[in-house]
Amino acid sequence: MFLVSKPNDFVKFFEFGEIKLLDNDGQNVALFMKMPFCVLQNIILQLTKIGIVDNTSISNPIAVWFPKLKPNQINSLIINKMENMHEEISKIIEKNLYDSLHLFSEISSILVNPIDAFPMLPIGIYVEITYRCKIQNIINILEETEKMVNSAGVSDFRFALATILAYLLKMENK
Repeated sequence: MFLVSKPNDFVKFFEFGEIKLLDNDGQNVALFMKMPFCVLQNIILQLTKIGIVDNTSISNPIAVWFPKLKPNQINSLIINKMENMHEEISKIIEKNLYDSLHLFSEISSILVNPIDAFPMLPIGIYVEITYRCKIQNIINILEETEKMVNSAGVSDFRFALATILAYLLKMENK
């Protein structure tokens, strides 16, 4: 069973992530998806098993996501010395990620082929794809990704996709 707040044809997740219904003929669906690249890497096999991924690009404007550290992830001996260590480390990581994005923008603007600079991008960079599959196959994606809920961002993606599925099923029953 998949819980959704309210069936909808557009769902936001994270700061800039989204899934949006582009086309629906009653059997097949086309979805626009924007998510961190690390989330896409986790679910790409499940998507491509039963559908088609195309129009892949880096989102514009360029943005990056990373899971913020929590106190329980820091060694307790360190936390006892500095209570907000997890917040300080997260701020440093975020600054460095945005410095990398700035460097990428500068370097890619002078390269003959900007794709040569892609390997320097942070893994949390937002990417955009168009995904096409049969509506009934969305359930398979949700089931296949259920075992991946401990992977960063997969639960949020599943919630957004389930919301879209609920919308499609509601439209089908009208």
